[in-house]
Amino acid sequence: MKVMTATEVARNLSAVLDQAEHGETISITRGGRRIAMLAPASRTNGADLIAFFAEHEPLEGFGDDVESARGTLTDGVSAEWDDD
Repeated sequence: MKVMTATEVARNLSAVLDQAEHGETISITRGGRRIAMLAPASRTNGADLIAFFAEHEPLEGFGDDVESARGTLTDGVSAEWDDD
Protein backbone atom coordinates (compact mmCIF):
# COMPACT_ATOMS: atom_id res chain seq x y z
CA MET A 1 0.00 0.00 0.00
CA LYS A 2 1.28 3.40 -0.95
CA VAL A 3 1.21 6.30 1.58
CA MET A 4 0.89 9.88 0.34
CA THR A 5 0.22 13.22 1.98
CA ALA A 6 -2.92 15.12 1.04
CA THR A 7 -0.71 17.72 -0.62
CA GLU A 8 1.00 15.08 -2.76
CA VAL A 9 -2.36 13.67 -3.80
CA ALA A 10 -3.69 17.14 -4.67
CA ARG A 11 -0.63 17.95 -6.79
CA ASN A 12 -0.69 14.59 -8.60
CA LEU A 13 -4.37 13.70 -8.67
CA SER A 14 -4.44 12.39 -12.24
CA ALA A 15 -1.46 10.08 -11.61
CA VAL A 16 -2.92 8.95 -8.27
CA LEU A 17 -6.22 8.07 -9.95
CA ASP A 18 -4.30 6.13 -12.62
CA GLN A 19 -2.58 4.15 -9.86
CA ALA A 20 -5.91 3.36 -8.20
CA GLU A 21 -7.36 2.35 -11.55
CA HIS A 22 -4.52 -0.15 -11.89
CA GLY A 23 -5.16 -1.73 -8.49
CA GLU A 24 -3.10 0.38 -6.07
CA THR A 25 -4.56 1.34 -2.70
CA ILE A 26 -3.31 4.67 -1.38
CA SER A 27 -3.37 5.79 2.26
CA ILE A 28 -3.72 9.57 2.43
CA THR A 29 -2.26 11.41 5.40
CA ARG A 30 -2.47 14.92 6.78
CA GLY A 31 -0.19 16.09 9.56
CA GLY A 32 1.16 12.57 9.91
CA ARG A 33 -2.31 11.04 10.54
CA ARG A 34 -4.11 8.77 8.12
CA ILE A 35 -7.31 10.54 7.05
CA ALA A 36 -8.50 8.56 4.04
CA MET A 37 -7.98 5.53 1.86
CA LEU A 38 -8.24 5.61 -1.90
CA ALA A 39 -8.84 2.18 -3.38
CA PRO A 40 -9.81 0.82 -6.79
CA ALA A 41 -13.53 0.76 -7.44
CA SER A 42 -15.03 -2.71 -7.62
CA ARG A 43 -15.74 -3.83 -11.14
CA THR A 44 -19.02 -5.56 -11.73
CA ASN A 45 -21.08 -6.29 -14.78
CA GLY A 46 -24.30 -7.15 -13.03
CA ALA A 47 -23.55 -10.87 -12.87
CA ASP A 48 -23.75 -10.85 -9.06
CA LEU A 49 -27.18 -9.21 -9.17
CA ILE A 50 -28.44 -11.68 -11.76
CA ALA A 51 -27.11 -14.59 -9.68
CA PHE A 52 -28.79 -13.21 -6.56
CA PHE A 53 -32.19 -13.02 -8.23
CA ALA A 54 -31.70 -16.48 -9.75
CA GLU A 55 -31.21 -17.88 -6.24
CA HIS A 56 -33.84 -15.84 -4.36
CA GLU A 57 -37.51 -15.65 -5.16
CA PRO A 58 -38.88 -12.11 -4.80
CA LEU A 59 -41.43 -11.59 -2.05
CA GLU A 60 -45.07 -11.73 -3.04
CA GLY A 61 -46.21 -8.30 -4.19
CA PHE A 62 -42.67 -7.07 -4.90
CA GLY A 63 -43.54 -6.11 -8.47
CA ASP A 64 -46.58 -4.17 -7.28
CA ASP A 65 -44.42 -2.33 -4.74
CA VAL A 66 -41.92 -1.40 -7.44
CA GLU A 67 -44.67 -0.11 -9.74
CA SER A 68 -46.22 1.86 -6.88
CA ALA A 69 -42.88 3.45 -5.99
CA ARG A 70 -42.16 4.20 -9.64
CA GLY A 71 -45.55 5.87 -9.99
CA THR A 72 -44.91 7.99 -6.93
CA LEU A 73 -41.54 9.14 -8.19
CA THR A 74 -42.65 9.88 -11.73
CA ASP A 75 -46.20 11.07 -11.06
CA GLY A 76 -46.85 13.80 -13.60
CA VAL A 77 -43.36 13.55 -15.08
CA SER A 78 -42.72 12.03 -18.48
CA ALA A 79 -39.59 9.94 -18.76
CA GLU A 80 -37.88 8.55 -21.88
CA TRP A 81 -38.18 5.00 -20.62
CA ASP A 82 -41.95 5.15 -20.07
CA ASP A 83 -43.87 2.69 -22.21
CA ASP A 84 -46.87 5.01 -22.41
